[in-house]
Amino acid sequence: MTNYKMQTKSTILSIFLFAIISLISTQEIFCQEEGNTEPTPIEKKHAIGVQFNPYWSDYIISANFERIDWNIALRYTSRQAYHTKFSMGSEGNFYWYYGYYYRVRTFRFGPLFRYEFLNFKRLSLFVETSPSINYDVVKYDQNKVPGSSKPFVDSKKFSGGIYLSPGLSFRSRNDRLSVDISYKAATYYFANGKKHVPSFKINYHF
Repeated sequence: MTNYKMQTKSTILSIFLFAIISLISTQEIFCQEEGNTEPTPIEKKHAIGVQFNPYWSDYIISANFERIDWNIALRYTSRQAYHTKFSMGSEGNFYWYYGYYYRVRTFRFGPLFRYEFLNFKRLSLFVETSPSINYDVVKYDQNKVPGSSKPFVDSKKFSGGIYLSPGLSFRSRNDRLSVDISYKAATYYFANGKKHVPSFKINYHF
């Protein structure tokens, strides 16, 4: 019962944080012009995006919010000449956490594929996927664990995986900036300890 309550609180906090960030990001720079319902023309071919997500997990709740796991992702995409709604590129992802007796670092890199559809004035729906090569480094100092006499553990492991992410994209008036709000589902675990997580990104188009 306790674990269920922890998961419920964690989910509520994640959704609340996600909503606040989304509202702040889109309130000013993505305001709509009255009397114009036509889609904004998409002229920029290239885009550079950044993701900087805090992950709220059950561990944070139980530790009185003393732990926040951070994740950074950088990406580049280019619209394809044969289909302007389809983009290809690459994405690099870096996650880290330093605890009292263990440290975790995860690197992910792979190609990125994006398809946009149902374009409205400055809003579009999209779906993304990225197969990646993952490299996990775990340093676990068991000597700091009470009652443990085991040595320091240093684990390094390569693996692979893929994620699928549907979402909404809000574009600025000049199509220079956009904010993506999406939900990722993957074959591997994210920093929140689950295989699904909300995500937001800010993109610069040129």
